[in-house]
This record gives sequence, structure tokens and C-alpha cells, in this order.
Amino acid sequence: SIKQIAFREAVARLGDRVDLVKLDCEGGEWDILRDGESWQRVRFLTMEFHLWAGYTIGELKSRVSSLGFDIRRLQSRGPEFGILVACR
Repeated sequence: SIKQIAFREAVARLGDRVDLVKLDCEGGEWDILRDGESWQRVRFLTMEFHLWAGYTIGELKSRVSSLGFDIRRLQSRGPEFGILVACR
């Protein structure tokens, strides 16, 4: 068993400022991306995304952009996953 903490707590432990988040959590990214306040403290994001729960590329773009990021790269690696790179 692996202890989990909220994204908000991880950001706080890092001093409330994070240069880079590398997000790879096998579908859990959608819940983590809902914490808009914590994402305001992150400068760069690189992530693997998954669409198997009914999500779309359009929804991913909208969610990441609404957090204040500019998407620099978005590459599908198959019908249900890919890589996204974004920055403030």
C-alpha cells in the first residue's frame, strides 16, 4: 500500500511554489486538475493524459487553459492517451 496525499498538500510541502509538475497517475489526472487554486502555484506542467473515462482532447485543452497554462505540445500516443506540455 502506498500512502497518498492531496495535490494541495504536496504543493504546500514544497513551499507553495512549484517550478515543474510531471503528472503520470494513470487516469487520476482529471481529479487533480480540478484543484484550480493549487495549480496557480505551478509554472510548468508535463503530463500523460488518459481519455478512457469518456474525456476528450477538447475537454483537456479547456481544463488546462482554464488553469492559466499555455499548451506548448499535445501529442496523442494512441486512441486513449498522450502527452501534454504546458507553461505559464
